Amino acid sequence: MTTSSTNAKPGRSLVTPGATPLKAGQVLEVVIEALDDEACGIATVGGMRLQVPFAAPGDVVRVAVEAVSRHRPQAVGRCLEVRRSGDARQAVDCTRSIQGGGRCGGCPALHLQGEVALEMKRQAVVQALTAEGLAASVSITPAPLSRGYRNRATFVAQVSRNGTRYLGGYAPRSHRVVRMTGCPVLLAPLPAVCEALEALMNRLEMPVHPEPLGLRYVLLRANAAGDVLVEGIWRGCDEPMLRAFAQEAMHIPGVAGVWASENASSGNAVRVSQARHLVGARHVTHRFGRVDLRLNAGVFAQLNADVASQMYVAAAAELGGASQIWDLYCGTGGLALNALARHPDAAVLGVDSVAESVALARAAARHQGFLQRARFEVLDLRDAVPDGPMPDAVVVNPPRRGLDAAVRDALASDDMGATTLLYMSCGPTGFARDAARLVSAGWRLEDVRAWDMLPGTAHVELLARFTRSRPR
Repeated sequence: MTTSSTNAKPGRSLVTPGATPLKAGQVLEVVIEALDDEACGIATVGGMRLQVPFAAPGDVVRVAVEAVSRHRPQAVGRCLEVRRSGDARQAVDCTRSIQGGGRCGGCPALHLQGEVALEMKRQAVVQALTAEGLAASVSITPAPLSRGYRNRATFVAQVSRNGTRYLGGYAPRSHRVVRMTGCPVLLAPLPAVCEALEALMNRLEMPVHPEPLGLRYVLLRANAAGDVLVEGIWRGCDEPMLRAFAQEAMHIPGVAGVWASENASSGNAVRVSQARHLVGARHVTHRFGRVDLRLNAGVFAQLNADVASQMYVAAAAELGGASQIWDLYCGTGGLALNALARHPDAAVLGVDSVAESVALARAAARHQGFLQRARFEVLDLRDAVPDGPMPDAVVVNPPRRGLDAAVRDALASDDMGATTLLYMSCGPTGFARDAARLVSAGWRLEDVRAWDMLPGTAHVELLARFTRSRPR
């Protein structure tokens, strides 16, 4: 590892790597050796693992140690200066990002060369499988666009010291809110709507966080046509202010409808209660693969419709011959409805614990003439799986944590009868843990494909295919 002498800032000690264990406040120069699955650079110092956000392999960086683990030989540092750039680094033209001189850390892989970032994501899947004793060839597909792809945004409502209201996001590892207007990864016209909402908040002199009552968060959802839904999340607000906000927001170009929900909790959750419709459109329609999904501002849907479309079409192609399909954790119906569009003789049973999502899936099925072949139900899969008809094939898209125990047990049982399982996941670790359990229960892991769902981030989405012989 290369080291050199540098002048430390007053009050900080400059140490030679390897001489002593790392301590908070130390400043040192290191060579970044690799990337972890959070897109952070990694250096080894005196047998300790030093994580350096916004660094790239081959970089020589000056680092301030910010925190040292009490339980593991690892520490986290802050990059003070890139003394020499490695070949893995690329120029960053987003001046809002930390890598471009700003304060936003929302795209922690923005400084990485495209092929380097893709390989980092592919390796995250490979390493997760290897850790569970599984071997599989993993491919990765790049995203069509690296900017202007994200169809949903969540903003924190904030007021500055001079009383100006603004919309932002939390800076990395802090509760400091930095302004987020003009974000280039957002689908148009979300950046313009964000700026117009800020102007509206100031014009109405709206009470916002950190005041005891008022606007806390703003959710925005856009479709490819440029229609935007706005949901204000309030700690508490009188009805006249709510109505004034909604009516004024409808004059913003692109805004199609406005919703509101309450969040008086002290936790970090953004949306904790059912939203109510205030004015305008109740949903927007967005094309995913071969079908139109109906979305509101708050429900889960893939943030990159182009990449999700590729994945849904790929999944549907694997389901040929299945007459009865279960879609577990179905959300708004993307996988299920694409399967029906591809296979006119198939029927689907979709279940999800979120009633709001299930209602939108039913509406999309009705709109596209699939109701006779599609059934969507509200069911908490932590408690049970659906009660028949038994499927030939199962598709799952669980949360990052992976499958619920009831689902794993059902898939391991011979009673289900399914011979094909497609697993879509945003969490390689949870997926690999589930894959190992499925393999031990008789499933064969045939194929794993990864997609760059959110360019500029460490996020990777995967689609895996399992098969098994038909139980006797």
